[in-house]
Amino acid sequence: MPRREFFCGTDPYNEAMFSCYKKNVMLLNVPSIIAKKKKEKITDVDFRKIYKIPIVFHIVYNKDEENIEKTQVLKQVESLNKDFRNKNLDNSLFSQYRREKKLSTDTRIEFFLAEKDPKGNRTEGITRKYTKRKSFKPFKDSGNIPLKKQPVKSSENNIGTDAWDTTKYLNVWICKLDQIGGYAQYPPDKHPSEDAFATDGIVVDYTCIGKGGTAKFPHDEGRTLTHEIGHWLGLYHLWGPDEGGCYGDDEMSDIPPQRGAQVDCPKGNGEYSKDQACEYGQPLVLNFMDYWNDCCKLMFTKCQAKAMRGCLTSSRKKLVKM
Repeated sequence: MPRREFFCGTDPYNEAMFSCYKKNVMLLNVPSIIAKKKKEKITDVDFRKIYKIPIVFHIVYNKDEENIEKTQVLKQVESLNKDFRNKNLDNSLFSQYRREKKLSTDTRIEFFLAEKDPKGNRTEGITRKYTKRKSFKPFKDSGNIPLKKQPVKSSENNIGTDAWDTTKYLNVWICKLDQIGGYAQYPPDKHPSEDAFATDGIVVDYTCIGKGGTAKFPHDEGRTLTHEIGHWLGLYHLWGPDEGGCYGDDEMSDIPPQRGAQVDCPKGNGEYSKDQACEYGQPLVLNFMDYWNDCCKLMFTKCQAKAMRGCLTSSRKKLVKM
């Protein structure tokens, strides 16, 4: 089976939003929450509470194989909770990368399938919709913020599925995407437009979701959605939101700068990528916000956890269940 290199469409997607809505800028600098806290000498983010987030999965399919089974969705939620609660420490790679094991952190964020729909009716947290569209092109069809440009997120013309209240649910659309594994909408500005509310969420290719079923190696352990939720909660890629090089930064003080994406899996035996190293130290490996194969995406750092929890107490606070 040929190797399928992971590609995340989050930054191009959100850059298109900038060009379309100059006055409705998405918070690409959400990680600066942490920098601001340091500047103001505010104490650490409170980790005592577990933040729980309801998810609704909108399965939009053209072929029967794209209409994934509920068991695959359940395995995806199970994978998310394992990833965000730092339950990958038994992985043998951590014995080879002790720095990463030491930095790995329980975010104390959990996810569950929505139990009630927006009208208060009982639900399994999954919707299904047949579409006449054979696939969705994220940059041509979804690259601009107006809802009419994002057909997978709209029931107009009987093509996609409308979002449930995006201030109360994490909406995840599963469909056939061209070229990429997934993309997310960054947290909203203080006064987002109606379209920004309607399009808020994550889109994932049906071959990159959950475990088993349609999930295909090397993106077959549910880590594409883990990665995209990181963006949805304000995290950058480890090399920052630019096109690479050592000029950008993800604003996380416990993550060294790196030139660009690291792919496949680290070589092991404590070896780091010299190609992606910058002047200030070896790049981090095993992190969810890089481009590793699913089996080698294993951890968030404490600063990343702080940034995501900070997002859940600010721009996404209505989502949180205790």
